[in-house]
Amino acid sequence: MASPKAGDGDPLLNPPDPASNRGNGGVRRVPWASLIGFVALAINFALCIYRAEGDRGAIAFVTFAYLNLLLLFWCIRQFDQAPHGSAARGRIRVAVWILATSLTAVFTWKVAALMPLPVAAVAWIMAAATVVGGFYGFFIHEDK
Repeated sequence: MASPKAGDGDPLLNPPDPASNRGNGGVRRVPWASLIGFVALAINFALCIYRAEGDRGAIAFVTFAYLNLLLLFWCIRQFDQAPHGSAARGRIRVAVWILATSLTAVFTWKVAALMPLPVAAVAWIMAAATVVGGFYGFFIHEDK
């Protein structure tokens, strides 16, 4: 019985080829979980706009959050597909951090407005810790 080579069958050591996502003669498989998630996100966005009843601030907030999430998901996909060590991966890393930071800030701003000042301060401190931790993980610690 031959022993397997190191990393055989391990998706972390031997990641699948992006083309292997295609089956049946090169046709791409549909990522059903992602598709269902995006449809649910779009339905939620439409319901939020409907329930805003013309409140421009609420519509702007929901639209910003929806578009930010779509861009964030797209950038994360591009980040995963970019070759390690490439300049594109570095640029996408910056975009992912900026999008995540802006989403954190806008949700904290919305939630903190409903809270008493001491609790709002704690919410902002937690948001800042999240942003700083994300920066550390993405840019300082990297792939160590």
